[in-house]
Amino acid sequence: MAFSSKSDNRYSVIKMLTTTTSSLNMRGVYFECPTMLRLSALKREKPDPGSQHLLLCSTLLVEESRHGGHYGLEIDIGGSNLNRLQMTQPTGKFRLPVAKRLIRQTLLALQFLHEVVQVVHTGMFEYLLTW
Repeated sequence: MAFSSKSDNRYSVIKMLTTTTSSLNMRGVYFECPTMLRLSALKREKPDPGSQHLLLCSTLLVEESRHGGHYGLEIDIGGSNLNRLQMTQPTGKFRLPVAKRLIRQTLLALQFLHEVVQVVHTGMFEYLLTW
């Protein structure tokens, strides 16, 4: 976590990419950085029920090190993650209405990614979704 580069006195998460991953993004082989920036712009421009369940990348950072260039993504902090939510359940399992709500939010987020952003997410990482 880091203090946000914006003037809104909030914290952000900084995800620094390795030099290899950064290089692949720079060369257009990987699309994480451009997709995150596009997602954030579309989320602001076209409010959608699914977009509210995705994290925003507010800034693309570029840092140089002795190993080469690194991209970094400043990501707004969302809500809790799925593991923490599960730990709050008395039995460690979600009640059916809660499970349905989480699945619905996930499907809405995926629908926004597919139909509006026009990307297919090939891995489901809980840090990308907010509840």
